[in-house]
Amino acid sequence: MPARESAAVRYLRVIGRLYRDGRLRLRPCYLTTQAPWSDREGVGDSPLAAELLTERGESLGRYPLRVYSPCTYDGRPATEAVRGWVPFHPDTRAVRFTHRDRVVLEIRRAERPPEVALTWRPPDEIHGRHRVTWDARSPRDAALQFLLRYSHDGGRRWQRVGWRTEAHDATVDFDQLPGGERCLVAVVATDGVDTTTVESPPFAVALKRCQAFIVAPVDGAVVAAGGPVQLLGQGFWMEESRVERERLRWTSSLDGDLGRGASVRVDRLSEGQHRITLAAGENGRVGTETVTITVSGARSSPETAS
Repeated sequence: MPARESAAVRYLRVIGRLYRDGRLRLRPCYLTTQAPWSDREGVGDSPLAAELLTERGESLGRYPLRVYSPCTYDGRPATEAVRGWVPFHPDTRAVRFTHRDRVVLEIRRAERPPEVALTWRPPDEIHGRHRVTWDARSPRDAALQFLLRYSHDGGRRWQRVGWRTEAHDATVDFDQLPGGERCLVAVVATDGVDTTTVESPPFAVALKRCQAFIVAPVDGAVVAAGGPVQLLGQGFWMEESRVERERLRWTSSLDGDLGRGASVRVDRLSEGQHRITLAAGENGRVGTETVTITVSGARSSPETAS
């Protein structure tokens, strides 16, 4: 499948570090159509800015970048984090970064974007782990970095898979990803500015069971006999990114059915060791989680009571 041209890309994603002496080190930037998060935009009085330049050095726009101190436990950090989404003009030939009006870094564009071709061919239906492979080159022999993305709905929504890499392969566990009939994998290649994306042919991945999560009681808790026990939990549907709070059923290995819902109060449990199970979902897509608690005739301590 031919690579998607970068002409449709609208934002330059900037991520890096600003040192105390003004030095700026960036991860390779990349172009994306993803809309910027409003809380990550730079502010007008930011000391750091990105300026887009034409071939003749004319300014196409200057944009502040967000600069902030990461959390540390040993005083002032040695660097500050840099984040930004820069609206990218198609006539841009260079990106100049200035700190307090002093030029600290300039990146020039290549004549052509990276070339990428998927060498992995997915089967019609995928299960388990697969090694996704691709070939790529830069017209100016620049170092390339790659991002892997996954869509379970034909490309309407995408999610990152794994970390950035300079390798030409990545292993993907499709059993841990949402399923669908028209799933896609995309490889995104960047040379530091220009970006090329190539997509796989569509394939099917099985729909996942509803994930069950028990919040309380905690596994290994010891509770006093004769007292109430509060059961708290929920489910999650991966495909819909939706929390399930209704189709929930609680059971005990000793006492059987305990109730339904996200919050259930059990006034009394039999003495002994219980395996408490939460079943979430319906229609053949029920997922479960189990914790073990002990109901003791002795009074429970604050550390072990649920």
